[in-house]
Formats: sequence, C-alpha cells, structure tokens
Amino acid sequence: MSSKLLVSHVMKNTLVVTIDTTLNKIMQQVNWNHYSCIVVIDDDNGLFGIITRQLIGYASKRKMNFQTVQAWEVCTPNIITIPPDTSLKAAIEFMIDNRVRHLIIKEDDRYTGIITPLDILSLIKWDDSEKLVVNS
Repeated sequence: MSSKLLVSHVMKNTLVVTIDTTLNKIMQQVNWNHYSCIVVIDDDNGLFGIITRQLIGYASKRKMNFQTVQAWEVCTPNIITIPPDTSLKAAIEFMIDNRVRHLIIKEDDRYTGIITPLDILSLIKWDDSEKLVVNS
C-alpha cells in the first residue's frame, strides 16, 4: 500500500436511490444513524444530487407529504464526484476551498462511497501523552 493516504482508505459506503423514490420509501430504507446522506441518480444513472439528514428534517418541518414527495424535489443538486484514488490531502483542500461537506466517490460509472469531514476526523487520535496521531 502506498504511504499516501487516499480517499478510498476512509470513504464509507453510500446508498443510491432514483429521482422518483418517495421520501417515505427512503425513510424505510435508510438508517440515518449510519448514513449522513444518500445519492440520488437520474434515469441514466447520472448523479442528480444528495439527500442529507438535514434535508429530511427540513422536509418534515415543512410538513411535506412523504408519501408523494420524490427525491428530486428535495435533494441538493450539483454534487462533486471524485475517484477513489484521489489523495486525502486533495479531497480535504477541495472541501475547504469549496465549503462542501460531502464528496461522492465515483468509480467506473458507479457511486461507490462518500467522504465527509467526520470520516476524515476519525483518522485523528491522541496517544497516551495527548500527542496528535494520524491513523492510516
């Protein structure tokens, strides 16, 4: 394994739904304790956007009908994808420079994972003398 940390070392799996999936079906499929967001794809398997826990909360507060509202109606569009062999340094710099919290990992026309600030922070530990240690 390369000494350079890659996105593939810390990415988490993601769930994928189609644009016409209702919020009700999403709520049945997703354990929001394990996923911070899910990927929404269009009819051509192209990335349409993401739905986050916050967007679900917003839809609930607005009393949207989860039986009829579809993923495309509430998702955040224009999401950036990166390949799994992207360096973690480049991903972090991109997230900071563009103020984004979710990067979708795309490999061979498939959305295979996601990276978030929490995934990056999970690499940081402190040793017994409270010195910062980065796990790889």
